[in-house]
Amino acid sequence: MKNDFDATLRKLLDTYSTKIASKEKAHYILTVSRDRLASQYKLTFESAVQQGYILTLPVEEAEEIVANLRDEIEKIGSVNLEALEQLVEEEQRYNEYAVGERELSEAKDKLVSAIADMDKIITTRLSNIIHDVNEEFNNVFRTMFGGGSARLFFTDQNNILDSGVDIEATPPGKNIKNLRLFSGGEKSLIAISLLFAILKARPLPLCILDEVEAALDEANVVRYAEYLQQLKPKTQFLVITHRHGTMSRVDSLFGATMQNRGVTSFFSIQLAEAKKIVEDVQVDYITENQKNKEIISE
Repeated sequence: MKNDFDATLRKLLDTYSTKIASKEKAHYILTVSRDRLASQYKLTFESAVQQGYILTLPVEEAEEIVANLRDEIEKIGSVNLEALEQLVEEEQRYNEYAVGERELSEAKDKLVSAIADMDKIITTRLSNIIHDVNEEFNNVFRTMFGGGSARLFFTDQNNILDSGVDIEATPPGKNIKNLRLFSGGEKSLIAISLLFAILKARPLPLCILDEVEAALDEANVVRYAEYLQQLKPKTQFLVITHRHGTMSRVDSLFGATMQNRGVTSFFSIQLAEAKKIVEDVQVDYITENQKNKEIISE
């Protein structure tokens, strides 16, 4: 009976020792877990229990998830403690830029609309000018060439603002489409006809012509000079010329001479007065001749 009691006592002591060791191990694990919870997760055991952080996964799987999350956090980098202040500043800057962008967009839309309106006005005015000049151009051309026809046209009727303006001229008895094939005199006369057509459609207060009729023959010089007389009621012309046909059909002549070396003298002549002086001289000359003839006959 004593042996049974000793065996039972030893068994109880072994069991007690085992439980004491298990308790100490559990206490150690709990202590390590508390320290780990505090150092790695910034939590106390009580707060973790209170917030309901209950592990439902195997420990190994949970540790793997935690390791992956730590890697991602390390990749993100350290926390910028001024991020909130910077966010406020960036949002304010963004709002300012957004307002500026809206204002610029509105200004752009207004400019585009204004440009479109101006393009319409310019297109209309340009079309009207070409139309008015065209009507006069054909008439002036027929007068200067004694017939034929001429017109202006847009090279691109669908895009007038970017289109060029070309001339089609057909003198009487000719069928030449390319202006380069005309003679120098014909080119000059076509250009003069266009100039006169523009002045008739849109008169200018002053027009300066510098030997524009130099390449014309004498008959066309006369036509040119006489047409100037038709335009002078609305436009004052200052004509530079060496052609007699032009000089004989103007109102006033202004010239420069160098009678003495290095000294330039200017003069002006009213053509009507000059013609009257010449006529008076001719009358006096005829009268004197008649008197001389009467004396001789006596």
